[in-house]
Amino acid sequence: MLPLPQIESNQKPLLIHTVHEDDKVLLNTPDAEWFRVLYYFPWEKHRVFGAEYYDALYEVEAKSKSQMVNPMSCDRYLPDPLIVI
Repeated sequence: MLPLPQIESNQKPLLIHTVHEDDKVLLNTPDAEWFRVLYYFPWEKHRVFGAEYYDALYEVEAKSKSQMVNPMSCDRYLPDPLIVI
C-alpha cells in the first residue's frame, strides 16, 4: 500500500498494486500452474475481443431490462395468488 503523504494532491492513488515478491513465489510453486498460465497470458492481443464481449453483454442486459414487464403498468392488475384477501 502506498503511504498517503507520498501521493501528490493532484495524483490519483493506484487501485491495483502488483506485489512482485508474491509473483516470484507463485511462479516457482509446482502446484501453481494456473498462475503461470495467467501470468504469461498475452492479454494485450485479446483486448479488442474483451471489449467487444463486454459491449455485447451490456447491450443484452440493456435489452432484457427494456423488455421486462412491470406488473403495475398492466391494464389490469392481478393480485398475488399467495395473498389471502
